[in-house]
Amino acid sequence: MIKIKECKKLARETLLGRYGTVIGAGIVAGIIEFFLLMAAGFSLLFALIYGNVFDRGAELDTPMIVLGAVLFTVFLFLFIIMAVFANIGSTRLMLNICHGRRYSVADVFYGFTKGSHAGRAIGVTIALFVTALMFSILQNIVIYCFSWRIGNMTEWAVCAAVLAVLIIAQLYVCLGLFLADLIAVEEPGYGVFGCLKRSMELMKGKRLKALWFILFSFIGWQIVLLLCPFAAIWIYPYISCSRTVFYLAAKDELDLLPDTDYAYYDGNVSMSEAEDEHQYQEKGSVSGDHNSNETEPELKAAESSEEKESFEEAAKKAGISEVFKDPAAGGDDNAGDIGEADKEDTVQ
Repeated sequence: MIKIKECKKLARETLLGRYGTVIGAGIVAGIIEFFLLMAAGFSLLFALIYGNVFDRGAELDTPMIVLGAVLFTVFLFLFIIMAVFANIGSTRLMLNICHGRRYSVADVFYGFTKGSHAGRAIGVTIALFVTALMFSILQNIVIYCFSWRIGNMTEWAVCAAVLAVLIIAQLYVCLGLFLADLIAVEEPGYGVFGCLKRSMELMKGKRLKALWFILFSFIGWQIVLLLCPFAAIWIYPYISCSRTVFYLAAKDELDLLPDTDYAYYDGNVSMSEAEDEHQYQEKGSVSGDHNSNETEPELKAAESSEEKESFEEAAKKAGISEVFKDPAAGGDDNAGDIGEADKEDTVQ
């Protein structure tokens, strides 16, 4: 399995030259969500002011309060819908980039298009929320049940053990569902529970890496984000792309990444080792070409020798073997002349 630092390296390479589109999509979605949230806030303020809520001496204007409450509910609902669908679109945009497919700012509205299976993605999001909420409720129940009756160290130990089991179980389940939302957007052949099961399969043996990815891998960038919130337009796409690369690595599809030298990676060695092997093969190929150029005269000489041998065999069959006797080795000079004449006749 690929290392987290290699996921981050590939994410940086993949985002080179594409940051503008990703940031533009985030800004467009952010502006829409901002105005919807502001409209909800103004609706609530409208209900409080024109409903005479702050004026103790005036009678409450019930119709205005109801109108403001309805507007607040509508705009808040639209804000939630936009936030959820924009998240689906942002996920699709990053998947398109990492798969080398066509992408644009308009991908942020992918969830509103036909065939996007947005309902499945929303169902997966709700399932993830309910799962986390269920473990949180169980933990609070345990704390509540033991808080009023703990009187000795044994009961403290039992409470701590139960909480530890619940926390470990929550980590195991939630880390197993780490890729469920990506599967819901990318793989149309699964339903809501199919996406959850598929994520569990892909995350076998990778939960510790996912835990490191979530808690520690980007801790430095999180500190930068606290000091400079505006940096979110660069940091969040980087984190999202790294997670998408992790998803491709889990599926053994890293060769789909554009503008990277990962096509020769076989999953059994680290990326640096694969790169060294790739460079070594390239050098070997160049060296082989050079050696072939050096041995070209030898090949030509060998071909000439083969042609001469075949010519000698044909001459011997014709009974003119004296043609190839070397005059310098001795013998009749006339024989050499006759041999040369016979050779010319044979050639003719």
